[in-house]
Amino acid sequence: MKKNISQLIPFGIAIIFVLIHVIQVLTTSSYLNENGEIVSYSVVDSVQYASIGLVVTLILVILKKNIWKYVFLVLILLSFTGLVQFYNRTFSIGIGPLIIEMTALGLLIFHLVLNPDITPKIKLNLEPSEKNLQKKKELKKEQFENSVNRFEGKFKSKQKKELERIVNEKTLIPEAVEAARRLLKKE
Repeated sequence: MKKNISQLIPFGIAIIFVLIHVIQVLTTSSYLNENGEIVSYSVVDSVQYASIGLVVTLILVILKKNIWKYVFLVLILLSFTGLVQFYNRTFSIGIGPLIIEMTALGLLIFHLVLNPDITPKIKLNLEPSEKNLQKKKELKKEQFENSVNRFEGKFKSKQKKELERIVNEKTLIPEAVEAARRLLKKE
């Protein structure tokens, strides 16, 4: 039981961040600006999106569905984009155009450490399957054959001596060398 509760710590932290922002907005009173208009505060859109994601995750936790870990992981990854934020203020470190949101990074690391069972499944999904590898090999072979056929068409008018030079020197791409080799065999 303790293990299950400890897995929820990053999720709880994210909920606390969202609740702090919502409470700050609700407790901040409206004011009149210099034009006499009433100005009131509202929850930032990105925090609203995070709260929707957290509610979905909470429902999955209550239903004891292990997919909550992946939904929360996606939510954390979305928080790196700025589309989703757990709090209206962020702490970021940047080098040039590369900016890393530290709160999201902390939650990500914490989530992965406390839920190590999700990383092998992610790796398994990212690794290419045998079927995909076979398709890639077939595609490469087909592209190679098409290229060889094009070179055969270009080399038809070449004399035997030129073809032998292409095969022996191997200065051209492999497809061209193979095309010359095949034309020599046909003679």
